[in-house]
Amino acid sequence: MRGYKWLDRRLAELDPHTQYHEIVRLFGEYRLNEFLLNIGYTLSFMDVSMPPHGAKGLVDGGRASLDHPQQRFEGSLYFFWSWYLYPADSDQVKRSMRRLNGIHAGAAKSAPGSFTENIDYVQGMSLLALVFHRLQRLVGLPGFPEHLRIALHNWTRDLSGLLTAENGVPVTDFPADFDAMAASADAYDQHPWRQTDNGHAVSEAFIQQFCDRWFPAPLKPVARTMMLTAIPENVRHVMRLDDPHPVGAALVRAGLRVMFTVQAWLPDPRTPIYRRKIGKRDSPALRRLKETDGRSAEPAKAAARR
Repeated sequence: MRGYKWLDRRLAELDPHTQYHEIVRLFGEYRLNEFLLNIGYTLSFMDVSMPPHGAKGLVDGGRASLDHPQQRFEGSLYFFWSWYLYPADSDQVKRSMRRLNGIHAGAAKSAPGSFTENIDYVQGMSLLALVFHRLQRLVGLPGFPEHLRIALHNWTRDLSGLLTAENGVPVTDFPADFDAMAASADAYDQHPWRQTDNGHAVSEAFIQQFCDRWFPAPLKPVARTMMLTAIPENVRHVMRLDDPHPVGAALVRAGLRVMFTVQAWLPDPRTPIYRRKIGKRDSPALRRLKETDGRSAEPAKAAARR
């Protein structure tokens, strides 16, 4: 079709300042899957649950992360797939952002004050761009190339402009470039947030959701070690999580490095994810994408209600 290793070459050909959506779309269609997105989901939501008000918002504003963790994850995939596959100015993304802002507004009624901080929204959007770059850096690889860093920053900047905090306040002050975004995210992670029972509860729930979805019972301790290794040290401290065993952490890093290295060697996929066979673990959003040939990630029932 396009050669043995076509994807990175094509991404590098595009202008990350003006064609960044095309870069992100190709990255999402050909390099991501819901296992990787689950890793990003776990790390990102745990991160913004570090502030006491963030964890309180998840517990008092709905409890879906605790009581219905798989449905909560699958609901988030609708947003992730919409954002990766469609431009920020598209009807699909605007509709998804209206829904997300509505979810936050509804949760704020039960947990007022939990959705007011601008930096929490900036952090969440920043991690959307940073989490897989961070994973590569964790295992000693250089991370994303410059053109992909620029494109991901421009993409998340545009998305953040569609977010509103509590009481409809627009999200502002998004970092100026990828390096500033990474520095801001690191500072957030290193902040001495107060430990809370809510924070510990939601962090354990996020880890357990990942383990339960992808691993059989005998391998769940391995999955837990994997997640604990990927979680920054201060985040583990704030959330009162145990540190991974040094040997286990070293094995996880080695395994992830092998995974990224093999991905770099293997032929790039020739078929976008929405044209592949429906799998038994596919979320409703991904099933919808496959049923509509990539035209919509919105579950059919939700679309019918519009």
